[in-house]
Amino acid sequence: MANLAMVGAAPLAVRVGGYIVTPGDKTPNRKHFIVLKKLISELYTATDGGVYDWTFPDCDALRHAARISTEAAGAVTVLQDYPGVRWLFLHGALVNPVSRYSDVMRDGKTQHAFPHFSPAALSELLPGEPTREGREANFISVYLRSLELLSASDAVVCGIVERESETTSITNAVLNRLQDHEIQSVLTLPPAQWKPWFRSAIDPGNAEDGAGPRVTDARTVGQALKRTLDQGDAKLFDTLR
Repeated sequence: MANLAMVGAAPLAVRVGGYIVTPGDKTPNRKHFIVLKKLISELYTATDGGVYDWTFPDCDALRHAARISTEAAGAVTVLQDYPGVRWLFLHGALVNPVSRYSDVMRDGKTQHAFPHFSPAALSELLPGEPTREGREANFISVYLRSLELLSASDAVVCGIVERESETTSITNAVLNRLQDHEIQSVLTLPPAQWKPWFRSAIDPGNAEDGAGPRVTDARTVGQALKRTLDQGDAKLFDTLR
């Protein structure tokens, strides 16, 4: 995402791009980059429909709400414009907590209302949808609708969160699904012996110094993506990381 900040750190422009790869395709059409969403306008409007005066105290929340909504809308665009997509990876969490993006309350009364999206922004975030007004034009409602559209698709949609992690739950799930006859030819041990050894190797908990070999979920997912992409794609993947 790229954005330009106005006075008050509220976003004026937001752009979301996508990188589409067709594994196994050796033609020049195998991969291409597309701009999915580009907003260059007032993203928010006042609750009465007038020009927003940027009075909401958490300007960073306005920026992130615009980013989250536009990225989700871009993901929906991919699935609508490219119906053959089977896997869709989003950079960042797929489902975000939304409590921050709501009205600021005090003593049970609204002190600062979280602004609604402008009609121009809504036309980009939810194209073809019925006109939204009031709370239906708010970030939480708009974001929820995008998630509903993603959930209703036939594609597998994943959010990739980059953080230091020692978890191995995904790695173990992949290991559980490996069939012995599929991996026998590449192993030096029978699968029944190799799997327990590998489980022990990726979890150094029993090592004396606790620092034995480890294959984390981040490594597993990263290697899987890099093997799906060709050499040039892999370099791009390393750059994006």
